[in-house]
Amino acid sequence: MEQESLPSSKKELKEFILETVREANGGSIPFLSDEEQAELEGLHGDSLDEPRNLEDYEPL
Repeated sequence: MEQESLPSSKKELKEFILETVREANGGSIPFLSDEEQAELEGLHGDSLDEPRNLEDYEPL
């Protein structure tokens, strides 16, 4: 079984995610407006960075 190396930077990770989504959706990429993206990031934080509200998370 062939294994690809994992992305080593945010840019590579974003490209990997977009490529994976394209393949899964038959070449189309879902689109969010800037307002929708800002709202999601406000609720969940930027998925590529640490969560914004660490006090909301229980320690492991």
